[in-house]
Amino acid sequence: METNFNFKIQVKEPDQKEAVWLCQQDEAQNGWELLDVSEDPKYFESGADLISIDGISIDVKCDKRISETGNVAFELIEICSLNKFIKLGWAYSSVEFIYYVDWNNKINYKFKLSQLRQEAFSKARTGFSAYHPNEKYFTLGILIPIKELTSIKCNL
Repeated sequence: METNFNFKIQVKEPDQKEAVWLCQQDEAQNGWELLDVSEDPKYFESGADLISIDGISIDVKCDKRISETGNVAFELIEICSLNKFIKLGWAYSSVEFIYYVDWNNKINYKFKLSQLRQEAFSKARTGFSAYHPNEKYFTLGILIPIKELTSIKCNL
């Protein structure tokens, strides 16, 4: 049995929606116009929340724990279920950039996904799991200290 997300429920989370808006406004101040595609089902599978006019895609992560832990979560497996269904996480998506919004401090951390992926796999990391009891599956990934990412942080 394949587990599916409910698109209509996920996009209504106010924190995520505001995080997308904050990133869009932040880049507008830098002269970069981004279209919000977070509610467009054709972009849902790719994970893109924002698209530039020239097609650059961005996935926005609203993270309420960066300021507490000093880590960003890097999702390797989105769904790992008892019935052996496995879906790779956003770490393997085709978006060009990942923006983490430190929700508590309203700070945007911007990374080119290919560089973030290289850094993630550069050494052993602490893992994490999140259990989803209603659907009975785990999300699995690793934690990367934000201080280790300063060399790859980018400003567009």
